[in-house]
Amino acid sequence: MLLAQKMETVGRMASSVIHDLNNLLTVIQLNAALLEDLGEDPDERARMIGEINRSCEAASELTRHMLAFARGKATQVAPVHLQRLLGDLTGFLQCLLPRKAKMETHLCEEPLWVRGDRSALGQAVMNLVLNALDAAPGEGVRLELVAREGLAVISVIDRGCGIRSENLPHIFEPFFTTKPGDKGTGLGLTIVQRVVNEHHGRIEVESEPDQGTTFRLYLPIAAEHSAEVSPAKAEVPTGTPAPAGFDKWILLVEDDPGIRRIAAQMLTKRDYRVLEAADTAEAKAIWQERSADIGLLFTDVILPGSTSGEDLAAELRTMAPELPVLYSSGNAGALRTPGVPFIAKPYPPEALIEKVKSLVG
Repeated sequence: MLLAQKMETVGRMASSVIHDLNNLLTVIQLNAALLEDLGEDPDERARMIGEINRSCEAASELTRHMLAFARGKATQVAPVHLQRLLGDLTGFLQCLLPRKAKMETHLCEEPLWVRGDRSALGQAVMNLVLNALDAAPGEGVRLELVAREGLAVISVIDRGCGIRSENLPHIFEPFFTTKPGDKGTGLGLTIVQRVVNEHHGRIEVESEPDQGTTFRLYLPIAAEHSAEVSPAKAEVPTGTPAPAGFDKWILLVEDDPGIRRIAAQMLTKRDYRVLEAADTAEAKAIWQERSADIGLLFTDVILPGSTSGEDLAAELRTMAPELPVLYSSGNAGALRTPGVPFIAKPYPPEALIEKVKSLVG
């Protein structure tokens, strides 16, 4: 029964994700087709390109939520804008809610930032919301965000069956659950507590039988947020040239020909010189001939065959220990080494150039 319940949950989420991705791909496809037939109207062209970019960002966020759900651990620490996170998450959760269920949101106007893993925080809130819906399927859920004494407080409130006092001390224990065996594993709140602890916060719960439950996540506000910009939004003027002192080549290793082609174009437009390889064998062959000319390895983490991007970098660094390396993947969890330079796919040109400049500038 437990396996059947898990499969039902996976099927429900997969169906919702496929529906959303198909909608986003339709927007992208139609706008791309219209661009081909469009005249020289710059405003209309800019609008269509904006629609394509927004749809790509939404699809990327959707996949990040799913990867976080599967991965179950924080991997990337960066400034997180909580209003944007909760707004995006609300849209994602609406796909999973029963038709009669409603989500109310009250988010303070003051922008609140924390430092953390955006996907892990989203997963924690998602777990609380889904638990609340189980407790009050006909009542809906209220999601709130306020600032209080240097802390961002995220509250998930339901008016459902509540938690009995004798169970409250145990709710964060792994595998503890009051649900029937076919309704849950008891790991949701354990994951929430782990994520909150990783973000140097705390979690509180108030509950009364038949009166509902309120979970509050307290996270330290990032005081330095105003000086930081999310990599996806970093502004680099179009055509910004490569650093004047960088006269070497970038070895780009990417097995997907479309991604390899567009990444090379992004870099060459900024006056970087690029050597392209589709796998580790090609990369090693290029290295043997041109190692003295190569000043940066930009590689996908997951490559064809048994050698990963990290293995390739380790091998090349035995010959050039100071070689800078930038990793890329659609799944940050594929990296074995924490804290190394990394850019998540899909990436806009500005984010890629900013990353490269930080390594070779």
